[in-house]
Amino acid sequence: MASPIFSEDYRIMIDILVATRRRAGVSQRSLAARLGKSQSHINMIEQRQRRVELREFYLMCKSLGADPVAVFQEITEALEQQRQAA
Repeated sequence: MASPIFSEDYRIMIDILVATRRRAGVSQRSLAARLGKSQSHINMIEQRQRRVELREFYLMCKSLGADPVAVFQEITEALEQQRQAA
């Protein structure tokens, strides 16, 4: 079975998290510091080499000043668009 971090759905989620970080004007290093993690931890997430758990998703969004529910809604809408296009 293929790892879920290599799926198209997961790519969409990570792309939206990266876009959220960039919209907030926050570097990987700064986000990592806010989370008490290393910059390489954030980079591994953004390169889809590390999974994001729900709690970490929540903390990432809050650290970026983003509403986790709104970010999740953005992900949900993108996934629905992908399914309709397929």
